[in-house]
Amino acid sequence: MTAAILRLPARLVLAVSVYVPGGDVQALQDTSNALRQVIPNTRRQAGSLVDVVVVGDFNRHDQLWGGDDISSTRQGEADQIINLMNVFDLMSLLPRGTKTWSGGGFETTVDLVLASADLASSTVKCMIHGTEHGSDHLAIKTELDVSVRVPQAQERLLLKNAPWKEINVRIAAALESIPEEGIRVGNQR
Repeated sequence: MTAAILRLPARLVLAVSVYVPGGDVQALQDTSNALRQVIPNTRRQAGSLVDVVVVGDFNRHDQLWGGDDISSTRQGEADQIINLMNVFDLMSLLPRGTKTWSGGGFETTVDLVLASADLASSTVKCMIHGTEHGSDHLAIKTELDVSVRVPQAQERLLLKNAPWKEINVRIAAALESIPEEGIRVGNQR
């Protein structure tokens, strides 16, 4: 498992990449336990809202993400993942039934993209990437709209580049045209 915190101006995102070997119950338990520690610890240390995205090869099947063609005998093997999704309010971003692995004439969904509710609502797309990478797993393209408003730069005068000699001449000429009595302001008599 690898994790990183993305520090964006308006939000923090904890991005976690996982790999759980197929059939290894202890590896899934260890990954679940690690996520149960890192997510709340990161949120506590940040002292503010931290969005979460967890991606990777979980090597577990469930109709929740795999669709209706997942065998009923496979149901239950992903309960720990579903429990994590419930505890941390994570949603699957891939459309249900999207196949992420193929081999030996079979295809299934074992790679997941899970995100916290706020981040999930920012999903632009989450789909199989069109480029073949020579793996039995298909690359997943996820695009989130976490755009940050860039403040407009205020225009400022660059006084060091002003034509000071010309300005001084104009000021001197303007001062010469003022009568010696001065300038009458308002209703002064």
